[in-house]
Amino acid sequence: MLVELRLKNLAIFEDARIVFGEGLNVITGEPGSGKSLVAGSIGLLLGAKADPDWIRSGADDADVEALFAIDETARPGAQPAIDGIDGEVALRRTLRRTGRGGAAVNGSLAATSQLAGLANKLVSVVGQHEHQRLLAPEWHQLLLDQSAGLTAVRQELRAAVLAFRERKAELAELRARSAEGSARRASVEQQIEEIERVAPRPGEDAELAREREIQRHASELAEVAARGRDRLYEGDDAALTVVERIRAELVRAARLDPALGEIAKVLEPAEIALQEAGRSLIGYAGSIEHDPDRLETIESRLGALERVKRLHGPSLDDVIAKLERLRHERAQLDDGPGRSAVLEAEVAELDRGVRERARLLSARRASHAESLASAIESELGTLGMEGCRFRIEVVSPANDLEREPGPQGWDEVRFLIAPNKGEDLRALDRIASGGELSRLFLALSRHIDPAEERPSLLFDEVDAGIGGAVAEVVGRKLREISRFAQVLCITHLPQIASLGDRHVKLWKETVGDRTVARAQVVEGDERVREVARMLGGADLTAKTLEHAAEMLAKAGELAPPRPREPAGGAPASARAGRAAGGRRSTARSAG
Repeated sequence: MLVELRLKNLAIFEDARIVFGEGLNVITGEPGSGKSLVAGSIGLLLGAKADPDWIRSGADDADVEALFAIDETARPGAQPAIDGIDGEVALRRTLRRTGRGGAAVNGSLAATSQLAGLANKLVSVVGQHEHQRLLAPEWHQLLLDQSAGLTAVRQELRAAVLAFRERKAELAELRARSAEGSARRASVEQQIEEIERVAPRPGEDAELAREREIQRHASELAEVAARGRDRLYEGDDAALTVVERIRAELVRAARLDPALGEIAKVLEPAEIALQEAGRSLIGYAGSIEHDPDRLETIESRLGALERVKRLHGPSLDDVIAKLERLRHERAQLDDGPGRSAVLEAEVAELDRGVRERARLLSARRASHAESLASAIESELGTLGMEGCRFRIEVVSPANDLEREPGPQGWDEVRFLIAPNKGEDLRALDRIASGGELSRLFLALSRHIDPAEERPSLLFDEVDAGIGGAVAEVVGRKLREISRFAQVLCITHLPQIASLGDRHVKLWKETVGDRTVARAQVVEGDERVREVARMLGGADLTAKTLEHAAEMLAKAGELAPPRPREPAGGAPASARAGRAAGGRRSTARSAG
């Protein structure tokens, strides 16, 4: 859930921190107090285009920061770990007056697209066209399937389609190779013969190249070894002889001064090293022998290896790897007809299974679409859209044998609406307003499995054009949704505001010669006064205050039970919300 939102130098917000909680969070304020800026700030996190005009006058940049708590518990609506992030995630979007802005995830720089991709998994804005999932036809299909309890069927179909496509591709590749016939078999056999004739060993070319260099310079190397032997090991002036003499003299002199004996001990390792080096040089000099026949053999072998590398390399390891591939291909070519028959049978069986699942999915979609549309239409009537018609169109191919089903089947699902009596049904994106979309989402949410994963939901225009009893119905439906997902609702209606689990008030004040927007969670008498303002305006009377108190009391009586907490205490989101004020946060209170 969204725990904190910080707006810094964003239009009339200088540095404001808004703390949210579980359930239904209502955001209220007089016109121009910054309610649209709150929705717009979340839109920026979701990837909306940044407008430099949003930067507060006199500032060079503006920041929007949000802290989300990801609930790892298994209660309904719990947000699972996202992209390897569990516990908390902090998002930031920066607007700069001089150029491109920036983005960050948990303090690390990120692309705006990366930020938006993560934010869209955490929060959804309902009522803002650029973030309307309701306008996407693929989401219509998903909503219908969720409502009909078809999620498992979708997953089974997707797995079956992927298995079918994998086997089908394997069969196509085998058929392509078989079509090449004996020509390909002959080519493979020829290449295998070319490599096997040479029979290269891993690293053989490097070993032979090193031996060739030794053979080419055998005389020079033997002379170097002999000179070293003489100077280190043999002869009266050899280094070993000199060291032995010096050490012997030091040992004798140590009878007079023991300190010289210690120096003599230091020479012992040098004497041993000279002995070993000398013996090694004797052995090396004896092993070096120029062999013209061996050199010719090496040159011939290296030539053969170079030719096979040019044909099948570039490296000797590549040649050896290719030989294994060619042998495997030859085995497949030899077994082609038998393997082809097996694959054909498998592909046919998988195809039947995929089509059966797709037909089942289509039938259950069509069966549920009519009843869901009727239920949604009734819901919309209670939400102030009397006379509105709503239909769910499921378009399937006339002959499903002519097309292969995709991972979600064949069907195209479209939501059609006629908001006003006498109008024709049309696609949502052609006629639905923001408020109508918000109310449609409300109606749909009551018919989607509450165990489905949901982000936090921000309703921006849900109360557009309604009031009275309809407003109370809308508020109750919002509260019902908030049992399974955090709901943020920007509203100007007291009927909705009174039903909130948490009430955030926005207002403006003048500081010096500047206007500054403030945000504060209101409780008790302050909340009564805010609801009373929404009822009767700036001049509060005892009657409006009494009415506001009654509305809040009634809302408390209507509060539905929260989902039962899991064993071990409150969910992580609640823990994060309670701890927000006493730990590092994304914002400081400006109110």
